[in-house]
Amino acid sequence: MLNHVIGPVIRGPSSSHTGASYFIGKLARELLSDELVEAAIIFDERGSYARVYRQEASDLAFVSGLIGLKLEDESFRKAIDLAREYGVEVSFRLSNLGEAPHPNEVLMRLKGKRKELIIRARSIGGGMFELVELNGVRVSLTGSEYLHVLEGPGDPPNELKRRGSLVPMGNHSMILIRSIEKLSDLDEGWSVESRVIEPTFLPIRGKAVFSSAEELIRLCEREDIGLGEAGMRYESELLGMGEDELTELMLSRYEVMRGSIEYGLSDEVKLRVLRPSASSIYARLLRGELPVGGPHARAAALAMAVMHACNSNALVVAAPTGGSAGVIPGVLATLEELGLSERDIVRCLFAAGAVGLLIGSRATFAAEEAGCQVEIGAAGAMASALVVEAFKGSCEQALNAAAISLQNIVGMVCDPVGGYVEVPCHTRNAIAAASAFLNADLVMGGYENPIPLDETIDAIYSVGRMLPSELRCTAMGGLAACPSAARFR
Repeated sequence: MLNHVIGPVIRGPSSSHTGASYFIGKLARELLSDELVEAAIIFDERGSYARVYRQEASDLAFVSGLIGLKLEDESFRKAIDLAREYGVEVSFRLSNLGEAPHPNEVLMRLKGKRKELIIRARSIGGGMFELVELNGVRVSLTGSEYLHVLEGPGDPPNELKRRGSLVPMGNHSMILIRSIEKLSDLDEGWSVESRVIEPTFLPIRGKAVFSSAEELIRLCEREDIGLGEAGMRYESELLGMGEDELTELMLSRYEVMRGSIEYGLSDEVKLRVLRPSASSIYARLLRGELPVGGPHARAAALAMAVMHACNSNALVVAAPTGGSAGVIPGVLATLEELGLSERDIVRCLFAAGAVGLLIGSRATFAAEEAGCQVEIGAAGAMASALVVEAFKGSCEQALNAAAISLQNIVGMVCDPVGGYVEVPCHTRNAIAAASAFLNADLVMGGYENPIPLDETIDAIYSVGRMLPSELRCTAMGGLAACPSAARFR
């Protein structure tokens, strides 16, 4: 949940194209462990990266990771210029990466002063990634474990080869050993260089306590707990952490959300398609100048503020993605202004996270695979459950609110105008935030949902997979193909 649902913390605008790209670049740098001289970054010519890598700052993200910038470093926007100053030659190009590659597949040819490394990787949604090949050797590196790297001459001992993956490195070899804890019993006799790469995400130490909405409802009924408490138990078992530590981590995520709202309401916002309007809408709301106003409009305005920040390459929480990062902060900040306590905020975030876990496990968070319904649609479902939890509704009511939220966006395409995460993403975040309150009202007012959440998730995923590639984050269809959108390409 804290890894890929209410998080990770990324630089906007996209968890797939910006967040995961940074993580891939960072891990690639750590694997090379050499002074980088040249980096060729190659995208599949048929994929999503090829269409939007400049608009969605994938180029800045890859290079930031490769040259060792911290995620918080405001030099992010100047990463390519910094690489040149550091003497690193960076190039981006398109090519055919083989038969049926992932929509977000990338090939990286890295040349250091002493070593060379060819990496094939993919971004798989919500900031998640996988390195699938190193120097022609199949691997599966997801950033969720400690990675012990040993390098030495010739062929390593069989014992080491049995424990890890053997990667040829020219005149020497590299052994990669994965573990959820740091290891101290590795053979140092063969290696002349060893290091430990820290996990990108929190290591998984336990098992999931539920895998479907049906199981989740039974857990809540059996233990007489709400959705938020069930979400907390899930994460505690999965990560091996206590309630206090989890509470602290979740509050730190909410602090980033607050910061993104403040940034989005400030004069620092720089958008490429839209004129920033969140601060104007919010100011008029506070002055009572909107036609209707109320919590719905407040949540919508604050959701748009986060998207302003996201598209200005500010820090945001992928919840569950960069393109949907505004929904939950907008709803939660509105509830906080209505009197929600800090303890309640944590409980509500775990409730939202529990719904996100179900969507992520049964479907995906990648619009490149299933359209906007699994990004902003997922965030709207999570926020609907969050509102029910805030007002002490039952677990079943929260999941039904999530279900009807998804049922109203079945087939929603991902069609970013010009390839930027601005139109229609800003208003879709706003509408999803506002509708979360209505979905909660409908269910808690007596609406009986006939199609449960599990079946609803399966349906939207099935529909999403049927969408042509033009409607899945390639900026080739939908609103992105309108005549008025042509000037932003």
